[in-house]
Amino acid sequence: MLARLPGDVTLLADFERGGLRRTTEGAVKVDEYSLGYAGPSEDFVQVKACCDRLGIPVMAKLQIGTTHELGTVPNLPAIGNLYEKARKMREMGIVDFMGCWNFGNFRSANSAAFLYFLDAPCLVSLSGKHSLAAFAGTYFDGGDPELIAAAWETFSRALTFYPFSQEFLYFGPCNYACKLPLALAPLPGKPLGRSWLDDPRGDDMAAALPTPDALPAVISALEKLVACWHEGVELLRRGLENARGPHAVEEMNNAIACGALFASGLCYCRVFALRRSGRPAERQYRTWLREECGNLENLLSVCRRDPRIGYHIEAHGYLFRPEELEEKLQTLRRFLK
Repeated sequence: MLARLPGDVTLLADFERGGLRRTTEGAVKVDEYSLGYAGPSEDFVQVKACCDRLGIPVMAKLQIGTTHELGTVPNLPAIGNLYEKARKMREMGIVDFMGCWNFGNFRSANSAAFLYFLDAPCLVSLSGKHSLAAFAGTYFDGGDPELIAAAWETFSRALTFYPFSQEFLYFGPCNYACKLPLALAPLPGKPLGRSWLDDPRGDDMAAALPTPDALPAVISALEKLVACWHEGVELLRRGLENARGPHAVEEMNNAIACGALFASGLCYCRVFALRRSGRPAERQYRTWLREECGNLENLLSVCRRDPRIGYHIEAHGYLFRPEELEEKLQTLRRFLK
């Protein structure tokens, strides 16, 4: 097929699709954009090699802002993985790319970092960590580049625990679990709906699981992700403590929101598992609700000062709003009292 292309065609090829993403549960095939997987995929490497033999130029197809891994935030700050994508592209002689699709299009540290890594000579002379610190020094006025770089590396490490599957990407709850009720009622079986659109929300997340027995593994993966992400947030908070300007405020808001949304997704999965089992576990349930209250307080504070949070560009609207978070928070507080 490639040999039959007209001579003036440039091939646009998916950078991550067709790769194998290593997880704690084994290898998972990547069939979507991914910021948690650096790439390039084996498919991309083979296509690029074939095009090189045929003299066909290749562009990389990516989403560098955010992906279905978490679409209701401006950016998923896996800057370490963006560095790796840029480094591999330069090694392969790729200078052109498509960097966005129908969401993940906010200007952010992600877009600035990717262009910096593609253009800057630091990729040749510096390691990944030092390249991240060099970019942080240019992007934040008054911040601590070393701590910020460590935070970004931690976010990339946290995403290695993401329970990646097509089912979880397209039907998982993380984009909007922060507004879902958490009552221990029987499951009526109405599905949650699609993760990227403002569908009517049920409470059954079976469609988000690659196999019927995958829920414990999903919960375990999210527990590791959330714990690691919180470490990154604290590193970033320290790194931006003396930073000035809008970039520092935006990236701090965004990192807190990402952690809160992953944590709400974890809470929902835990409660769903409890409801599905039919076994009472009131002490555990109350512990989760108390954690969710603190989580919602943090997210609500961020949403009130940053209107980007909660907006999903593909849905052309908000998948959750501050008033919905406030209503859920009040409901949980009344129950706990």
